Amino acid sequence: MPSYTASKSGVMGVTRLMANEWAKHDIQVNAIAPGWFATDNTAPLGQILSEARRSWAGYRRTMGNS
Repeated sequence: MPSYTASKSGVMGVTRLMANEWAKHDIQVNAIAPGWFATDNTAPLGQILSEARRSWAGYRRTMGNS
């Protein structure tokens, strides 16, 4: 996961840099940053997200917000 996070952060950083540099020329810079895909490498992330969703659902039930 660190390499995925680092590369995605790099894309966003370069996009912001280019947007700042090229704004004076009225050039707009955009980036597409898709979410993660289910693969063997991201299986741990899927488990973490599932556990977080269950915890959040339980918390909302205890707070009376279903």
